[in-house]
Amino acid sequence: MWWKSELTQRLQLQADALTVSSFAAGAALAGDADLARQYCEETLADRYLLHGREALWSGSYKMILRSYPALGLALAFDLIAESWDSAFRGRMEDLLRLKARDLLAGGGEGWNDNPWSNWVGICSGTAGVCARVIGDEPLLRESESRVHCYLDSLGDSGWSNEGFNYVRFAMARGVLPLAWFCGWKGSKANQIAALYAQWTVGEGQTQVYGKGTLAWERSVFRSGDRILAWLLAEASHRAQLSAVQPELMKEDVFHPQDLIYAKAMEEAEDPGPAAELPRLWVDRKKALAQLRSEEGLVLSAFGNREAKRGAHSHRDGGAFRLSYQGRPWVLKAPAGQGRETENVILWEGCDGWPGGELISCTEEEMRFDLRALCLVTDPEGDRWRDLQDRGDQWTRSLRLIPGGVELRDEVTRPGRWQIHLQAERVEEGEGELRCWQEEQLLLIRFSEGSPTLESLRGRPKGADGVLDTEQTWWRVSLPIEGKLQVQFLFQT
Repeated sequence: MWWKSELTQRLQLQADALTVSSFAAGAALAGDADLARQYCEETLADRYLLHGREALWSGSYKMILRSYPALGLALAFDLIAESWDSAFRGRMEDLLRLKARDLLAGGGEGWNDNPWSNWVGICSGTAGVCARVIGDEPLLRESESRVHCYLDSLGDSGWSNEGFNYVRFAMARGVLPLAWFCGWKGSKANQIAALYAQWTVGEGQTQVYGKGTLAWERSVFRSGDRILAWLLAEASHRAQLSAVQPELMKEDVFHPQDLIYAKAMEEAEDPGPAAELPRLWVDRKKALAQLRSEEGLVLSAFGNREAKRGAHSHRDGGAFRLSYQGRPWVLKAPAGQGRETENVILWEGCDGWPGGELISCTEEEMRFDLRALCLVTDPEGDRWRDLQDRGDQWTRSLRLIPGGVELRDEVTRPGRWQIHLQAERVEEGEGELRCWQEEQLLLIRFSEGSPTLESLRGRPKGADGVLDTEQTWWRVSLPIEGKLQVQFLFQT
């Protein structure tokens, strides 16, 4: 069995502050009660300090990181507590109960108690696992209630305004372990599995919205969650995950405790033939849509609907991604965060809130209503006012088609102005984009050298455009009437 040999290798590594309790769980899985107890004692004594100074079991550092020792100890307790003497078993039970209460109470550096925050998902989920293994039903019910509130804040296809990396953090470190222990099934489990399948495809070209770049990493912060998503899903969704990640089990293990999930996966029923992913994937609640072909991502856009303050929500309203003939050409910049690294519509005074609406979505086109992005916060209060003082008539939309993106004013001056970016040809290292602005055609050519901008019918005012470079990434901004511009990034 693969998990046994991998576990032996993992337990030979060096533990640290974030992983020591996971070594306790790994030792418990191996059936070594004495070694598991040793690692439990080291965890409780804070033998390893984070950054050489932060105690995670008894300290007051970030609660999301203080959840780490609790989850590992709970997993170890569940596996091997019966092999310990009654005194140590009772001590562990009392400490896990206290830690569960501590995690539910919150506090410490950076604490975020908003129900839609990944902090709540992580801490409530971990508290629930602690309560479950010691049989504390009241604590378990409270934990489950808070995790359900977190899940309710997600979109109808499982998306979060915080971005996929933060969804994964919450799932890996709290939500999915609790769901697995409690045997949750049904639509939410399938949504999470479908979400994971969609964002596994095309690693290296499908980049996340929000903080971060690549959708996947196997690290101390995120691992084991893909296996848990597989375990919780129905057969059809398991087959999707297996199709896009054939080596799922081997690629998702970082902590020794992840081998507990790998063992369960190895013992589970075969999901059957691999299932193809749907070409079109939509989360209407959050206004996210993406279209794929056999070659990978074709286009994707995010309205950032229901963006909430007080969480890791990012200012991604109206952001988009485009590929052409299987080659990505409009993506998020590879480093940094914020609207300066995104492909977005920019209004003067607009910071990306409160988000746009998905109007329609098919395999031929996506349309977004970005009227709300014309609103900015009144300096004297929380009221919203229209940036152009045009009321509800000022409607702008974003339209994406395979290979192109179009922005236009569809109400006040239909057809008067628009921006349309279209990939005419994209080959290795060179290509061109065509941009129409108020009936003037702006041609953007790029090659291995610097891109150039030229107009075929006269140069539009202010469209010199190239703002900066970073390696082979270029950011181009095209102003419209001084107040509005479209910004996009492409790679040569």
